[in-house]
Amino acid sequence: MTTKPHFRKPDQQRTEMLEWLVATAHSQPQFDLGIGDAYKVSGSYFRRDGLRGLSHDEVNHRIGFLKAANAVGNDAVRRPLNVYICSSTSEPQSWLMLDDLTLGDCISIAGDRTHMIVQTSPGRHHLWLATNRPVTIEERKICQQVMQSRFGGDAASTSGDHFGRLAGFKNVKRNCWVNLIETKIVDRRADIEKLLSHQEVLGSLSPQGGVVLPKSFGVGHTSVTEYSSPARTFIPTTSSSDGRDESSAEFAFACVYLHKNLNIEEGIHLLAQRAIDRKKRSTWRGAEAYARKTFSAAEIRLKR
Repeated sequence: MTTKPHFRKPDQQRTEMLEWLVATAHSQPQFDLGIGDAYKVSGSYFRRDGLRGLSHDEVNHRIGFLKAANAVGNDAVRRPLNVYICSSTSEPQSWLMLDDLTLGDCISIAGDRTHMIVQTSPGRHHLWLATNRPVTIEERKICQQVMQSRFGGDAASTSGDHFGRLAGFKNVKRNCWVNLIETKIVDRRADIEKLLSHQEVLGSLSPQGGVVLPKSFGVGHTSVTEYSSPARTFIPTTSSSDGRDESSAEFAFACVYLHKNLNIEEGIHLLAQRAIDRKKRSTWRGAEAYARKTFSAAEIRLKR
């Protein structure tokens, strides 16, 4: 029997997410809120009067309205709506965001940097990375496109002003809660200059990612020069046809998960779901057994 991951109450998760955004902003942050039709019948997002350029306190004052929209809709759409947040488009940006990543991807990309991970549906996540300086919308767009080209995720979410889901509300289409997985604040942030230095590569990338950037790029300290280093050689992506690369990636995910002392049962659940999705196992029982075996092997490796 699978144990479901334990998450805190929605209000607690939402509060922590907002507090992380305030704490990591380069100045007093202003936010835009979005309420979106999950089925996009009436457009993807609604930017309404009263939901733009809001302070932290003003966002909190609108939580009741957002809860109602998430539960039953509003005057324009009479069905539940998704709830989103982003930095106000009129303000300098303090974060980069990647969409549609696995938890293992998020942990690997974030490394030892200031970050936040939000689970948008089982197995899929948003990764927020704090930047080492304020960035414009256009710079944010370029940096997100560079990171997406290297690490994957949803290319449609790299517009520079794209919303992220707000934890503590429901993902209407998936009928699940948006959960805050992890927040971290340290003295290392995403290095904007290093990311911008790779923008010329974007035009040469194939849709399949035939050319990739070094995994270490953009790993910067708040003192950029202290950690800057020459870019490594671009190399082609390779993968084996028998799934060995996938299994190796899943083993690495389990090692990182254990090293960070995260909820093991949640990690097993995510790994089992991935095994189902990539058709490594055809039944949940088999997928869960595979995930537990992978975590056991990772535990043995870390004890050596």
